[in-house]
Amino acid sequence: MKIFFILIIFIIFLIFIIVRDYQIKKKKLKLNNALNSNFFIQKINKLIDENKYNLLEERIRLREIDAYGNEDYKKWIGNPTS
Repeated sequence: MKIFFILIIFIIFLIFIIVRDYQIKKKKLKLNNALNSNFFIQKINKLIDENKYNLLEERIRLREIDAYGNEDYKKWIGNPTS
């Protein structure tokens, strides 16, 4: 009977260790994913900042202005703001 209780306590202890390790790995993975996504967002923002003037010049080059001053952006792919 005494061995049975010791065995149950040992099994509960092992389950506790396994669950704790799983939670630690899950937290570490979640933090790693957050850091990777933040790095990706910063990289995209950097690329946009580096190329925004080139894109503006390209949009200006592709627009057509008629005699009344109306601008036509049919050659420009996307939705220009101004």
